Amino acid sequence: MLKRHSQLMLTLLGAADLLAAVAAWPLAYVIRVLGNSWHWSHHAPPPFPSFLPAMGLCLVLTVLVFSRFDLYKIKRTRSLASETIDIAKAVLLAWSLTYVLTNFMQRIPISRLMMGGVLASWLAVALTLRVTARAVLRHLRRKGLNLRHAAIVGTGRL
Repeated sequence: MLKRHSQLMLTLLGAADLLAAVAAWPLAYVIRVLGNSWHWSHHAPPPFPSFLPAMGLCLVLTVLVFSRFDLYKIKRTRSLASETIDIAKAVLLAWSLTYVLTNFMQRIPISRLMMGGVLASWLAVALTLRVTARAVLRHLRRKGLNLRHAAIVGTGRL
């Protein structure tokens, strides 16, 4: 049943990856504000809207890098560990490109504490979403959906 809707499933997976990239920025901002109150930094954090250009760049890079790592192809036989490593590599590359490009584009660079929070929260959210998606698909397979076998009934040559 899910085979017919595989493109929809891959689109939803891509949307989940974009959601993870978007969610990483407010989470990192909260970490940054809390870090300021816990005296991790002596500078007040800039207002959140100043991070919106970097967030937009991050979304574009997420689509490009994740598709380059073939994370939107059907890979039901791959192990969870190899997919986790690929996701971590893709997040790290997209984060690195975002960090470097925003430092070149903006007059005031984004703090290392903020970018470290973005990386940590992005990895956590992206891996959680992917593991959850795999668990849901595994559950559907146990219920008899999304299976890859067929029974041929009859007599004679095929």
